[in-house]
Amino acid sequence: MFGAPIVIYLFLGGTGAGLSICAALCVLLTPKHRIGTLLIPRKRLIFMAHQSTCELLVTAFTSSFLALAAGVVFLLADLGSIDKALYLFLMPHASFLTFGSYALVVLMLADALLAALVAFFTYVSLICVRLCALIAFVGGCCVAAYTGIMLASLNAIPLWNSPWIIALFCVSAFSCGIALFILIVSLGRYREAYKQLHTVLLRCDFVCLILEFFCLAAFLYSALGSWYTEARTAALFLLSGTSGILFLGSCVLLGIIIPLLGDAVITRFDTRYNTVHWESFIVIALLVLVGAFSMRYGIVIAASHVFLGAGVAG
Repeated sequence: MFGAPIVIYLFLGGTGAGLSICAALCVLLTPKHRIGTLLIPRKRLIFMAHQSTCELLVTAFTSSFLALAAGVVFLLADLGSIDKALYLFLMPHASFLTFGSYALVVLMLADALLAALVAFFTYVSLICVRLCALIAFVGGCCVAAYTGIMLASLNAIPLWNSPWIIALFCVSAFSCGIALFILIVSLGRYREAYKQLHTVLLRCDFVCLILEFFCLAAFLYSALGSWYTEARTAALFLLSGTSGILFLGSCVLLGIIIPLLGDAVITRFDTRYNTVHWESFIVIALLVLVGAFSMRYGIVIAASHVFLGAGVAG
């Protein structure tokens, strides 16, 4: 529970869920006439923008599926046995773990189905595609929430027994999804077709980062004011000494504050001069992902530092 595999799972699971939410929203909010064209890429390529939309969605849903699949591998590595995972499906019972496991499988199936529908089928019902996108959206929200619920439900770790960790992981997952979506748009062949999308992405990223900052502050504040000594000790571990410098530097400064300033400056500059700085997009997205990973790593390591320390002392 305190090793690197669980940290990587929390990061990949949240990022994959966030990306699926972003891609699903693109399908659900795209105008009908644009969807109708993009779903027949093999026969009628009326506008290059429609082909780019199709390719972007396929890349996004495929990337989400791969991130979730990799996360599952690391989760199994943390469990230490595939039998424990099979037990959840062969003998299900009402628990957060069962809920999260089924939500993860449903989301992966929805991602795979959507990628296949858009990429390989010549004619597809718009209702069918949007229904799958709605399932992916709901599944993405459930998986994003579960990454926090999984930690919050462990009563033996006082630091994690806070509703703020659920909110923090949800907002961070959506922020990571936007960041990965930005990377896909910036690094792929979609720049010319999505010049107008960059402003929307930056504004969404700006709002998510602000919410993430306040959720992180509330989480740490609640831990510092907890009745449990272990929670207060873990929070102090994150905020003081060398560990505090690393956590605040990588998570707060690099992962939140600098991207916030970058979003504000780039949005104002690009709007004023009608330009798009894709290289700045890439840097901001990478910083957000680094900060999100550092946040999860720090929270897990702080709990392990106190928990294992108490075990040794006992």
